[in-house]
Amino acid sequence: MMEGKKQVSRVNRYHDGGVKILFIEVPFTRVWTLEAFDESNNLICKVWEKESNNYIKYVKFVRKVRECGYDLTRDQANELRSEPFFVSSVISLITIEHIFEVAGICGYNQDFVRGIPNKSTDEKNKFAYDIGLYPDELDQVINKLRSQL
Repeated sequence: MMEGKKQVSRVNRYHDGGVKILFIEVPFTRVWTLEAFDESNNLICKVWEKESNNYIKYVKFVRKVRECGYDLTRDQANELRSEPFFVSSVISLITIEHIFEVAGICGYNQDFVRGIPNKSTDEKNKFAYDIGLYPDELDQVINKLRSQL
């Protein structure tokens, strides 16, 4: 959690049920809604638009929470990112294209991303924070994508 931000009291996630054909859900058609609440149970923010993948939705949600002056705890982030919203192996599924896309959403260019292995710990930690990862998760992504950076 970043200093100066208030802590979200509670988070919620749910989906619309997805598209069903003959009562069978079509895979990958669910549209998820993510919500954050303050200590008085007032809605801080909500993200519900369809995105190309749930990592993008999660990053946009985290950015919106922070724009409202709040931040998530690691437990809340893990709650949101658990199955079925994220598959448990999400870090292993992140591609360089995903990193470029979320980095762009967060104001970073591809040159910055390509240079991330050589950045200072502070720069890496800020980048991880901005793209909705924790430093240890970013390290895993860097190690996985090192040949593409």
